[in-house]
Amino acid sequence: MVGEKIVFDASESTASKWEWFFDKSPGLVNFDAEGAQVTHAFEESGAHTVTLRTTAPFGIIPGLNMDRTTKTVYVEEREASRPETKNPISTSTDRISLHLRGVATRISTDETAVLQFSAVNLDPEKDLSIRLVLKVPSGMSLRGTSLAESGNGQYAATFELPPGETAGTSIRLAATRTGHFEIEGIANYSFDEGDEQTRQGTIPIIVTDS
Repeated sequence: MVGEKIVFDASESTASKWEWFFDKSPGLVNFDAEGAQVTHAFEESGAHTVTLRTTAPFGIIPGLNMDRTTKTVYVEEREASRPETKNPISTSTDRISLHLRGVATRISTDETAVLQFSAVNLDPEKDLSIRLVLKVPSGMSLRGTSLAESGNGQYAATFELPPGETAGTSIRLAATRTGHFEIEGIANYSFDEGDEQTRQGTIPIIVTDS
């Protein structure tokens, strides 16, 4: 969440030096934190890059005996600033855990909103089939997603989960104008016996000037 400290831990590494870079490309001396375990707080919601550069024991010459790993973390808005989700898509039973939620839903026109979908098949014997459909209003579009466009502002994806398997995807949306948008989500799911069920909800997105 915005403003909250996140712990980054690389203490299991055998390196002799750890340098951390947040939302920047690594240079020789411009690291933001140093050590096997560090904390950092992001002041904006959305996607952020975290790069760890490690130096192997006895590494002396810059650029040699070094390794680099970059990950992306998603930071949620504070509850007070996040638009309220109407009828959120969420269900948890002894057979299934399924959730679609907004991670970054208050953005400017030069940023992207982020939704997160996750599902787990908890049934020990039956396969689980899920079809996720998003209805995106005019003025917004999906970027770099596993969902395929099916026309009329709709995007869809199907997930087939054997017992014990999980699925998840981050969904990014860009806006061409300011305003209050509503993303309608529909999740249809069924097990082998064909007892299809539906979860439907709306996630609001607020877009302001850059």
